[in-house]
Amino acid sequence: MVSQVYLIRITSMLVLLSLSVTPVLSDPKIDPSSGRIRLLIVGESTPYSPYYVTMYANDPRIDLRGVVSAGDYGDPKYTARFIRIFMPRTEERFLDSFDVLELVDFVPWSLQDYHIRWMYEAVKNRGFGMTLCQMGWYPYLSHKYTSNDPEAWMATVLYEAYPVDMVVGKQNKPAISQSIVEKTPVVSMPDFEEFPMGGAHGLVFARPGTKIHTRFRPGLEDAISSRDFGEGRVLWYPNGWNTISDGQWRTWKYF
Repeated sequence: MVSQVYLIRITSMLVLLSLSVTPVLSDPKIDPSSGRIRLLIVGESTPYSPYYVTMYANDPRIDLRGVVSAGDYGDPKYTARFIRIFMPRTEERFLDSFDVLELVDFVPWSLQDYHIRWMYEAVKNRGFGMTLCQMGWYPYLSHKYTSNDPEAWMATVLYEAYPVDMVVGKQNKPAISQSIVEKTPVVSMPDFEEFPMGGAHGLVFARPGTKIHTRFRPGLEDAISSRDFGEGRVLWYPNGWNTISDGQWRTWKYF
């Protein structure tokens, strides 16, 4: 069984990178009363969800305040119900309740327009961190799936905050793993480049000012990246939590 210590370590690094607005990860946005990171996840609900949610929930630095389990597996009525349950009702409460947002393979039309404006305001002017996980283009698997409707995200104000430009309709060459471009805390772990964290992902190009952490191998397309946006920071993480097989993540203790 994978050590919980190692699971917590990589999770903390992903969240802390998206929090910090300085190269040394100092002074991240946290709850001033508890010193913990208040995290809101909005996105895909799959059999893998309990796994990564448990990683967050067991991290002593993270306060998992809400999980909107309504990604591409949910129909519109189901999704709208979860949004009503979990999302704060006012902008003031939203901005005061969280420090980091994580969007996971999620469609924008599940939210109200004002929710997306709140997210934009949170990152740009309130110093929130935001992680975009498996938010790139990929082909629909069947009529029951929506993917994350990247064209719709590109039409929102939040797309301005992305570290990358998405290319709709194109994917990277099938990748085996990722090559480190710069050893940041997100990727500075033993055997990172040997771990089979590849697959096919929507083609993206890093925007000016974006830090590229990794590129896919063998095609060397941009993979994990991040950039400061206003007062906050946004992390692009192309792999989905459900696109790495159970067997793969259990062979690398730092996953």
